[in-house]
Amino acid sequence: MSRARVVLIVSTVVLLAVLGAGAAALFAGTGSGRGYTYGIALNDLPDERPVGVAVRLPGLDGPPGRVIFVRDGSSVTAFSAVDTRTGCEVLIPGDRDYDELVAPRPRTAPLLGDNCGGSRWAIDGRCLGGPCPRDLDRYPVEVVDGRA
Repeated sequence: MSRARVVLIVSTVVLLAVLGAGAAALFAGTGSGRGYTYGIALNDLPDERPVGVAVRLPGLDGPPGRVIFVRDGSSVTAFSAVDTRTGCEVLIPGDRDYDELVAPRPRTAPLLGDNCGGSRWAIDGRCLGGPCPRDLDRYPVEVVDGRA
């Protein structure tokens, strides 16, 4: 085997190890020992703007799921990022395709919307229109050491 090939293989293995360790650290967070990760620092949540965060939820195995956090002053609300009718992902401002699929027209307040059924929600999770049968599912939020 050529020296260049050995260097390529070793470099690839080291890169994968570093990326794996980084991903593990990212999702390990500062958990409370209750089997889930605190989602986001309050300082990273802009006031009244939805933010999507990958978190582990209590009682659920598997990879982290996306949760939408909205801060209003010192209060934080969290919603499922799954459409209540179709199971599609709920898009927030800043997501790819958001402007095209959810809010192509000028708007005064941010909306949440699914990318396949046309449902729209307010940033407090209320169903505003489209085929959504109900409000988005809410998750209880606990703020500990400045993290939601």
